Amino acid sequence: RVLSIKKPIKDYIAISLAYQNLGELYVKKGEKKKGNNYYFMALEQAKLSKSKQLIGSLHQELAKIYYNGENYKLAYDNFLIYKNIEDSIFSEKTVNNLAEIESKYENEKKILLIENLEKDQKTQEERQTFILISTAIGFLAMLTIILIVLKNYRQKKKDNTIISEQKNIL
Repeated sequence: RVLSIKKPIKDYIAISLAYQNLGELYVKKGEKKKGNNYYFMALEQAKLSKSKQLIGSLHQELAKIYYNGENYKLAYDNFLIYKNIEDSIFSEKTVNNLAEIESKYENEKKILLIENLEKDQKTQEERQTFILISTAIGFLAMLTIILIVLKNYRQKKKDNTIISEQKNIL
C-alpha cells in the first residue's frame, strides 16, 4: 500500500524503507531468498535517494543476514561497505564541524577587530575633542591676557598723560 502511494511521487527513501520492512518480514518468516530480494530492491531505491545513512544501514542488515546464513564472504563484503559509508559520514560531519568552528572563529575575530576599531575611533574622537577644547581655552586665556595688558597699557598711557599735564601745569 505504501509503495503504491510513494512510487508515483518518487519518494525513494519511503520506498526503500517499505522494501526494507518487507525484506525483514520475509527473513523473519524464514523466506530468506524473498527477503534478500526485497533488501536488494530497498538498496536500489536507497541509492536513488542518495541517502548514505540508509544505504549503510541496508548493507549492515545484509551483512547480518549473510552472517546468519553462514555466507561469511558476502557478510564481510557488506560489512566493509557499511563501515566505509559510516566512515564517510563521520568524515563529512567532522569536516562540516571544522568548517563551522572555523567560521565561528573568523566571525569572532572580525567582531573583535570591529570592536577594537570602534574603540580606537572613540579614543581618537575623544583626543580630538580634548585638543579642540584645550586650544579654545588656550585661545581664550591668551585673548584675556592681551585684553588685560592692553587695558593696563591704556591706563598707564592715560596716567602718564595726566602726570605730564600736571607737570606742565606746575
